[in-house]
Amino acid sequence: MAPNTPFLAQRTKATLVLVCHLWHQIATPILYEHIVILSPSRAAIILHALESHISTSPVGRVSEYGLFVRNLEIFTHARNAHSISYLQTLYQIFILCPRLRILCGNWSHSLPPDFVRGITRLYGSSLQELYWKDIKDQSFINPVHLSSFHTIRVLDLRNYSGGDVTPAHDMSTLPLVEHLVLASSHASMSAALSLALPSLNTLTLKPCDAGYFASQDIFRRFLKLHGPSLLSVHLPSSAGLDPEPIVRPLHGSSLENNVKPETFLLPDACPNLHTLTFTIQSPVITIDTPHQALRRIGVCEVASNGLYPDKASPTKSHLMAIRREVFPNLETVRTVGFLVDADSDMLAEDVFIWWTEYFEQEGIDFQDGAGVVWVYE
Repeated sequence: MAPNTPFLAQRTKATLVLVCHLWHQIATPILYEHIVILSPSRAAIILHALESHISTSPVGRVSEYGLFVRNLEIFTHARNAHSISYLQTLYQIFILCPRLRILCGNWSHSLPPDFVRGITRLYGSSLQELYWKDIKDQSFINPVHLSSFHTIRVLDLRNYSGGDVTPAHDMSTLPLVEHLVLASSHASMSAALSLALPSLNTLTLKPCDAGYFASQDIFRRFLKLHGPSLLSVHLPSSAGLDPEPIVRPLHGSSLENNVKPETFLLPDACPNLHTLTFTIQSPVITIDTPHQALRRIGVCEVASNGLYPDKASPTKSHLMAIRREVFPNLETVRTVGFLVDADSDMLAEDVFIWWTEYFEQEGIDFQDGAGVVWVYE
């Protein structure tokens, strides 16, 4: 089967619209719910479709199809995507999509300040998720712009490449952000230091190239500011969140580029943390001071050949480092993404049960990716 890409999904939805009149009514809202704009020509086609179904209401011109749009992805890599006419077309699309909730911007050229201000004016009171990616050394937005989106619940700045940082005494506030996605780069984490996030509880932190890695001082300041509110921390690999690259390509040892899980387990770093997820490529946890709050650990990128207890492997090293004396209230260890019954290794079930019995002695549930605790009948 082909991968479920936005392009193929769009073709499927477009086909459903053409089945019959009844299916047209059912599938049209689905077709326009998630729109991907890849080029200026594509933007012009979408704008024409939205403008072809405009009606007049007491609040002004309303596009019937525009009311269906909830998720909008924008790319600027095509020819003429740098032109001001493309941005004007995009802005007209924005105006016709008042119920937009998710905006994904992939920008490869400078944006006029008026365009950025226009986005904040249109969606500052309604947008719930913002994904911002730029590939220049200087971003086109800064934390002051971000604070205009005061209804955002998910903020993705892992591809944020820099910009003017608000002074610490004049921080911008995003009162509803619960999930923050960052890269371990200096620019991404510095931006997070300029934001007050009173509702924050989940952090996803992706690795970046060692040359752009944030300093230890930045990490300490970040944990001092946001650490006490964090309940869940996820440390995926460079390809673990989506197929899009992060700020800079990774070079050198992946072990050197991955954030140490124990950074969030140190005394007073994240005292309320109850869920920690990391990959087998992460440095092994070596702390001695118990973390009283942690309840769940997820280990990603596990394979059956790494679970053999009589062979040295990164998976074995990580699992052996999870001890009751270090995590006195730990309840669950899960192999995220690894399913025993879907593995081709004939001994996968046996080696997994070995670890089940190993952790059972510590009073800890050892689960596969589906949350199943495997035991012998």
